[in-house]
Amino acid sequence: DELAVHLLQAGCITVIFYSFSQVTNAALQGINRMREPVQNAAISLAVHLLVMVICLWVFKLGIYGVLISDIVFGVFMNILNLYSLSRHLRLRIDITKTLFLPAGASLIMGAAAWGVYQLLFGALKKNAVAALAAIFVAVLVYGVALLLTKCVDEVDLYQMPKGKKLVELAKKMHLLK
Repeated sequence: DELAVHLLQAGCITVIFYSFSQVTNAALQGINRMREPVQNAAISLAVHLLVMVICLWVFKLGIYGVLISDIVFGVFMNILNLYSLSRHLRLRIDITKTLFLPAGASLIMGAAAWGVYQLLFGALKKNAVAALAAIFVAVLVYGVALLLTKCVDEVDLYQMPKGKKLVELAKKMHLLK
């Protein structure tokens, strides 16, 4: 039972990578580069299999080795697709702003949500209340972290639904200048 929980927790990372690879696949197909997602998938699959063999036979990681190799597949697929897109569109992707800062904000958000959930569930023994509070805190913390790291700026906020109100709120809270 606990193994399943740990596998689901770690495995949810693959959902993010696979989802993003679908977006990059569609973008490549949209610029009439139909073969590249297939070629990138073949390369990623070869790396995936190599990592899986190493994890299973060399490091004896069992099911965790499969999970690691799945994550590696998603990472490689995205790297190759982004490289293809940047090469064909001559576009420069700010990896820090599009990957590292949101990932850091996600880690902070996850820690805050986990802490709130643990605290409230420990005190109240009510799963629904603890989960709803954790979700609420997660949304707030993620938004604040994106603003504090300058991953999202005033222009980005204006493009969101209720953007004007979000900018006013962020300025009131001194999260934007």
